[in-house]
Amino acid sequence: MQDTIPQPARDALEAVQEAIDIPHAASLGDDETRTAILLHRVRDAVVMLSSILDGDRSAEHIAWSVEYLRERLAEHPAAVAADARVCRAAAPARPGPRCACGDARRGPAAG
Repeated sequence: MQDTIPQPARDALEAVQEAIDIPHAASLGDDETRTAILLHRVRDAVVMLSSILDGDRSAEHIAWSVEYLRERLAEHPAAVAADARVCRAAAPARPGPRCACGDARRGPAAG
């Protein structure tokens, strides 16, 4: 019995974990954003898995597929909900422009 997962398969599994293991939302509004991001990331992971399982299983194709998935994941970063939580915790409620988390009730820090 083999005790280790072959590297190409391990890389693919780690990419799928990266796709679906994202922070919980800080609020109900953030949950809608998190859900949309998660759905995009799951779809991209399924495409990668299907490409490997239903097609070319060579190490080169798996490596290419993992890299492609990671590029797609970068388009939908998982840190959005966590960033919003940090932003809201750091900034007092005040009128002003939207901060990086998109919350219109909090403006950028005075400086």
